[in-house]
Amino acid sequence: MYKDSVTRFIEFQDIFDEDMLDAESYLVNLPYKKGAFLLLANWLHNSHQPYLNFTSLKYGGGHLNFLEQIAIASENPKMMGNIKSLRADGMANNIKYVWISPYTCLTFLEHLVTNYYQEIFVEGVLNIEEAEKQIEKIQYSKEALVFVKAFIAFSHIRIDRLLSHKSNDYDSLTLNQVTDRIGTYEYEGFEYPYIYGIEVLKSIEFFSFLSDSYKNVLAQFLESRNLVNWEEYVLKMSGIMERFLEGKQRVRVESGIEKEVDIALLKRFVTSDIFLHEQANFLNLKKNPLIKYADNGFLSIFQIFVFEKIYKALYFDITLVANELGVSLGKNELGKEFFEEWLCTKYVNKIFKGPKIINIQETDEAFKKLTEIPDHYIRNWDDVYVFEYKDTLIADKAKVSLDSEEVLRELKEKLYQKIANRKKPKKSAVLQLAEFIINYEKNHIHFDPKASPNKVTFYPILVVQDRCLSTPGINQILNELFIETMKNSGSKVKYKSLVIINIDTFLLARGILDNIKDLKECLNDYIRVANDVKNKKSRILMSFESWFKRIYIYKKGKQKEASYYLFHEVNMALNELRIAVYRN
Repeated sequence: MYKDSVTRFIEFQDIFDEDMLDAESYLVNLPYKKGAFLLLANWLHNSHQPYLNFTSLKYGGGHLNFLEQIAIASENPKMMGNIKSLRADGMANNIKYVWISPYTCLTFLEHLVTNYYQEIFVEGVLNIEEAEKQIEKIQYSKEALVFVKAFIAFSHIRIDRLLSHKSNDYDSLTLNQVTDRIGTYEYEGFEYPYIYGIEVLKSIEFFSFLSDSYKNVLAQFLESRNLVNWEEYVLKMSGIMERFLEGKQRVRVESGIEKEVDIALLKRFVTSDIFLHEQANFLNLKKNPLIKYADNGFLSIFQIFVFEKIYKALYFDITLVANELGVSLGKNELGKEFFEEWLCTKYVNKIFKGPKIINIQETDEAFKKLTEIPDHYIRNWDDVYVFEYKDTLIADKAKVSLDSEEVLRELKEKLYQKIANRKKPKKSAVLQLAEFIINYEKNHIHFDPKASPNKVTFYPILVVQDRCLSTPGINQILNELFIETMKNSGSKVKYKSLVIINIDTFLLARGILDNIKDLKECLNDYIRVANDVKNKKSRILMSFESWFKRIYIYKKGKQKEASYYLFHEVNMALNELRIAVYRN
């Protein structure tokens, strides 16, 4: 019964007998902005804990306890009565009533740092002792009511938009689920150890690529950070991440001959600038995910933002350095050269190895006579795997728009056909895969003459970088576009459904999916599940990533296996870096 319970966010009228104002109308009357900031950061840091993580709470347990505590502190018997009614309704109808979510915490924090920066920080530093005292006053005084009203008003920004999306049409329901979650999916799972391991491996690959292809840019980057070699940078950053992974929200750089270098590196994650306006998808917080609370003390707002800043921001840091040196190396070039031609190609080649395999990359001479070609073509007997690699980022504005039409338009624009601001549409990803397969019969003679078009079965695979593209439902939406294109072409070739795989899943699956047999079995299993979901019109959608983790990572006995392969590889890689630093 518990597993099938429904989660419902508490709305303002559920607990207050008054009209709701906008959040700012409550905030102006809250004297404890420092405490509010630290309390929200604490909630985010502990959001994986059972008392805050609503996915593990029966009937909303801890969330309702918080509200009862606040009702008592604010001497509000009506509020207490409403909370008791919610608890009784939850138990009777198997509903989990919740009100605290990472998304609303981040929305609240983004508003605070934009509108009350000078009130919260002094020269960019948070007075942690004063903030902690203010938390006590927020939780155990009448001001608690003001804080809760502001919080729930912020949550209504999202709730009200989502309630306007109701539909009974299955395709619309799928799109609405994507619209609901695409802006929050990357914050929903609290798999920080896996993210840490994956990002460490990707950063090593990235620096290896730079040392091979852009030595002068890499040298300038290291000089700007007072470092001699890139191995030292990766080790320092992994050390910082490990301290946050240990459960620490606050990190101090205590001692050591490298203390000043370490502090200088961490200061790049902090700002003393005043934010002029709120940005979509919490960009102010993402750009500055650490708060300084002492000369050598740093507080994490949200762990995943710190990890992303350390690693994902490398792209932008390197492009800035390249620009200073007059080297033409923008994000698009990096995405093409590193993500597509280096990282994806390397990991796919590790799976598809053997003397009988036909393995042709986009840059291969075999493709020189064709214009519509995939990033990677692999044939193993009569199974053809066609890959497109996309470093595409979904626009923050679309992610948090809660507008299904805008989300669908963005997905089509980035991953099917580029139309905006173009005289002539440009094919992308899904459409490229479809057209290559459609034209295979007449074109294969140029690059794979021994193939039999009437016998082969195609596996179209889109490998992506942006984690939000693993949001359940996106694979279904893009697969519908793929299938529609194939059907409209009249092609008689045999093909499987489109599968979208995040590059992180390939890294996580090392030791699990390391040969063709395992990958084929995995793809077929997922496609069967996805088709079953569609045929039954199930509301429980699955991306390849969420399905893979459920089957291969979370299942009892598999967790240890997946962790072993990933962290064994991470530890081996870091040890090699330590040896390299020691030698230098």
